[in-house]
Amino acid sequence: GCPPVAVLYDEIDAHVGGRAAVSLANMLADQTRQKVGSSRDREQVISITHSPSVAAIADLHLVVQKVSEPSLQVGTSQVLAGSVDGQERRQELARMASGDLATNE
Repeated sequence: GCPPVAVLYDEIDAHVGGRAAVSLANMLADQTRQKVGSSRDREQVISITHSPSVAAIADLHLVVQKVSEPSLQVGTSQVLAGSVDGQERRQELARMASGDLATNE
């Protein structure tokens, strides 16, 4: 059969750090270079991660945050998601590397 067109990894890098995390990030990046069947399309890899090594190698970096605001009904929260690039991405990677938790993470 045909290999998958998209693969989703949910914290595949849990409990992995240092050189192992960099190696894992490179393996994920290599996976995106595989051709899907005889098509010219390539496999898409989506990785949910807290690892700056994995996030840094991605073509696209999305940040997902849970937000609780006083204006919301008690016991509810919102989830915000957006892409970061340039200086904003560098700041996010630095935050991840420092171990600083985002508000309500």
